[in-house]
Amino acid sequence: MRVSSSPACVFLFGRVTVLCACFALIGACGGGAGGSTLVNAPALQAKVEKLQITTLGQTGFLTPDLDGYFADSQITSATQFSFGPSVQSGISYAYVMGHDNVSFRAFSGIIPGSSVVDQPNHGTINYTTRYLLDAIVGIEVVGNVLRSYGSIGSDNDIVLTADFDAGTLTGQSLNDQFAVNGQLAPSGNGLTGTVSWLGIEGDLTGLVGSDQVIGAFHGSSPDTVYVGGFQGNAD
Repeated sequence: MRVSSSPACVFLFGRVTVLCACFALIGACGGGAGGSTLVNAPALQAKVEKLQITTLGQTGFLTPDLDGYFADSQITSATQFSFGPSVQSGISYAYVMGHDNVSFRAFSGIIPGSSVVDQPNHGTINYTTRYLLDAIVGIEVVGNVLRSYGSIGSDNDIVLTADFDAGTLTGQSLNDQFAVNGQLAPSGNGLTGTVSWLGIEGDLTGLVGSDQVIGAFHGSSPDTVYVGGFQGNAD
């Protein structure tokens, strides 16, 4: 079970009422290691003045600084409730999730200066990888009130296979919740493509080398936003 580093699901949006309740999804509110677990499940209600919400959520790629912070995210320390893994631990991607008093926001990116060893010209390489992901689920607007059932954290092992002849990076997590469908850049070590979490498609960016793979991703649906990354070494 993974719990966010800062309180998730405590959404006091200034002038917006946000309701959080337990959301029964993939064993949430129980969940074991390597699955998805609802964070801070107790229902909360903030009785504050209402503000017309025009956006349910925004996700995207931004460039973090060397410490993994996103200066352009419009998410402040006061409105942030999820933050990616520690850069000091050797992780080369970062992500942040929070709000800007108008909508939920989630961004990810590769740490500047991250690098991999050049790819081979032919053949395949398997990478033993682990993904980390945070999501806001059950988003809806009722009248002028923005509601969300809560925040879910998901992490699991995923074996990714780079096919350098086909120019692809593919794989599916052991819990069958997360999948990668990436394309290798024609030159260099770049990675683009898509991911899918619980059937919700997202965008992918990253690096693929002969030594390791690094990825950052984000995705959304009308009632969900998610963001995260993965990293692993060649077998």
